[in-house]
Amino acid sequence: MRGMHTFNNLIYFVAGSGLYSITSGGTLSGLLGTLATSSGRVQMADNGLSPTGGNQLMIVDGTNGYIWNVNTTTFTTISSWLSQVVAPQTVAYLGGYFIVSGTSGSFQVSALYDGTTWSGLDVAAKSINSDNLLACYNTGGLLWLFGSDAMEIWQQTVGHPPFALVPGFVSDYGLAARFSVAKGGGTLFWLANIKGDKGELIGAVMATSGSAPAVISTPAINWQWSQYLTVSDAFAYTYTLEGHSYYVLTFPTANSTWVYDITTQLWNEWSTYTNAPYVIGRHYGNAYAFLNGKHVIGDYQTGNLYTLSSTVYTDNGNPIVSMRTSQHLFNKGELSNIVVGKIQIDAETGVGDNVTINPQASLAWSKDGGHTYSSDYQASMGPIGQFLTRLQWRRLGIARDRVWRLTCSDPVKKVFMNAIVNGR
Repeated sequence: MRGMHTFNNLIYFVAGSGLYSITSGGTLSGLLGTLATSSGRVQMADNGLSPTGGNQLMIVDGTNGYIWNVNTTTFTTISSWLSQVVAPQTVAYLGGYFIVSGTSGSFQVSALYDGTTWSGLDVAAKSINSDNLLACYNTGGLLWLFGSDAMEIWQQTVGHPPFALVPGFVSDYGLAARFSVAKGGGTLFWLANIKGDKGELIGAVMATSGSAPAVISTPAINWQWSQYLTVSDAFAYTYTLEGHSYYVLTFPTANSTWVYDITTQLWNEWSTYTNAPYVIGRHYGNAYAFLNGKHVIGDYQTGNLYTLSSTVYTDNGNPIVSMRTSQHLFNKGELSNIVVGKIQIDAETGVGDNVTINPQASLAWSKDGGHTYSSDYQASMGPIGQFLTRLQWRRLGIARDRVWRLTCSDPVKKVFMNAIVNGR
């Protein structure tokens, strides 16, 4: 699964070199068109609603552009791009125009409502900085142009091209990963290049609901990303479920997926189970689309399509290993030994069902700062309906420093809210 897009009450997706569509009920189309490439990410945009538009879906794959016309059911390849664009990488749609950015630092604008027609007059480059243009994006009725070193905002106007720089709307936050730009919860997010005091580049996630970006990733997370061999292949999508909006950022080469809860402003990691409970890798979601109440995820390994739900407690039949690691527990005044009599987890209990009769949570602890952990010790989360079950462990020994690790892989509802430790 290389990319997905919702248009005209269908989800269009590219799997391998083929373009397909699927309904919210799961009815799959035949092959609609064939791309020149079979791997790498694709981006899509559509030309809005009829009667002025509503008939064209555009796909770019880093080699060509393609138009699927839903009215004539024709698939057209656009391969003759100007040298200033070359190999379109990203596509946006704004004010009746498709806009593509390529590998040569410029962007090109289509004819009005028609992605099959492109004029050499409608080409422009970022005007303030000389860095390469990596991505174009439409948000808030404005065209955002992301370069490697800086970002500019353009607005629609009259002329060739029909967009012009908005004076003063320039930021020194560049783009570290072309496909990390995503919009959700009224906010735009991207993995940014930030220049430090000595000219070094710091990778951090930026967010903005207007024109003043702010860093939302923590220094600890930024440091973690700095250890990756590459971050330029990162990609992202957003979704909203049960009142929470999420920004999902995956680093394929680094084999990791980080998720920002926009509502609570907290970060966590997603991982797909690989027969090793404590091995954390990337999530297999490679593309996302929403249609008729369904959150649809495309698998990067198999091409499977999944629906994302908070009431399904397995991952395509595999366990979901939920793990929470605590901060350090120590005697701040004297760094002396602490005798731990009991730890109790404030959790929803009585969550067993007819299949998982007596679900368990496991507790382990580290005495060496989180480098190594004890064996796992289980406690009951309560059979079905036993809501007064207390999730607790007793007689936990002595240590100057403790880090706790709570784990649950049983396929039941998991709500862990707080931990209370009794010690002296």
